Amino acid sequence: MLFEPQLPRHKQKVIESIGFGSSQKIFFSYKEPFWNSTFTSITPLPIKNCNRKGDINNIENELISFQVVKWAPNVLMAWVAGDGPILMDELNDNELSSKVTNLFRDMFLNSTIPFPDTIIRTKWHKNDLFNGSYSYVSKKQANLKIKHWELSIPVKVERVPRILFAGEATHHRIFETAVGAYLTGRREAERIQIYYTKLK
Repeated sequence: MLFEPQLPRHKQKVIESIGFGSSQKIFFSYKEPFWNSTFTSITPLPIKNCNRKGDINNIENELISFQVVKWAPNVLMAWVAGDGPILMDELNDNELSSKVTNLFRDMFLNSTIPFPDTIIRTKWHKNDLFNGSYSYVSKKQANLKIKHWELSIPVKVERVPRILFAGEATHHRIFETAVGAYLTGRREAERIQIYYTKLK
C-alpha cells in the first residue's frame, strides 16, 4: 500500500478483492471495404484442417468479432477483453496487421484481401498510469460479499474525511463505465464542498 500510516484493513481488503482488468478497441481502416456492403459484422471462425491448415494462434482466438463502424463504412472495429489486450499490446502494428489480414484471407479464401491502411487502438493495459481499463466483480469479491460502494467510504480522522475515493470502481451501480467515473468525481467534489461550507 502507498499510504503511511496504512489504510484501514477493511479498506485494503476491498481494494484487493475488486477485480481490475482491461478491454481494448482496435480500429482497422481500409481504403475500400473488402466485405459486402450489407455486412454489419464479421465473425471469423478459424477451424484447424477446415479453413486453416495450421494451428489456431492465441491472437486469432481473441479476434472473434469485427463490427463495421456505421459512420465509417470502410472501418472495422474489434473489441477484445480478458487476455486479449495483453496479447495485442505485445504486437506492433505491422505484426497485428499481418495476423488480421491472414485471418481474413483464410476465412474468405481470398489472398487478395489488402492489409489495413491504418490501425488505431487503445493500450490501457500497457500504460503504466492505468494498467487496465476498468473494474469488475471478481470471484474473490463475490465470495467475500464485498460491494463496489464500500470503496467509496472516506477514511476519516477524528470524524473528518481525510482520504476520499472516486473513480468508476467506487460507484454503487454503474462501475465499469466512464459515466460512473464522472459521477463519482462529482460526488467527492460535493463532499469536499459540503465539508468546507460547514467550516464557514
